[in-house]
Amino acid sequence: MSQKNTQKQFELVRPKFTDLAQENIPNDFFEKLEKYVKHKFGSNGKSDITPTQLRNIYNLIKKENNVSGMKQLQPKMVYTAARIGGKGKDLVIDMKKDIQNINTYEEVKAFKQYMEAILAYHKFYFPKDNK
Repeated sequence: MSQKNTQKQFELVRPKFTDLAQENIPNDFFEKLEKYVKHKFGSNGKSDITPTQLRNIYNLIKKENNVSGMKQLQPKMVYTAARIGGKGKDLVIDMKKDIQNINTYEEVKAFKQYMEAILAYHKFYFPKDNK
């Protein structure tokens, strides 16, 4: 299977953060998210984004408590993506696109939970700051 086909396969697996805003979270949500992090964030036991870089992004997101504040993070996400490069850049751009789709306070909370879960799975699969 080519790398392009593999990438497409995992893009389809990536769950939508808005599922966390629902009363009934899909049963396979966290399973899909775990697979997404494990396979999309890196290979050979190394991540394309360090835990510190991911934590810094999460800290920006965690501070925001409303839709407007979250939307204002978009330029910072672009700047961060440019500094990271590689697959890490693509991942941060995906997060920026998610932020563009936030329209309610419930979605703000859901996105924070989504990022917490990504951070947890990333820490599990890629525990050290190794690029």
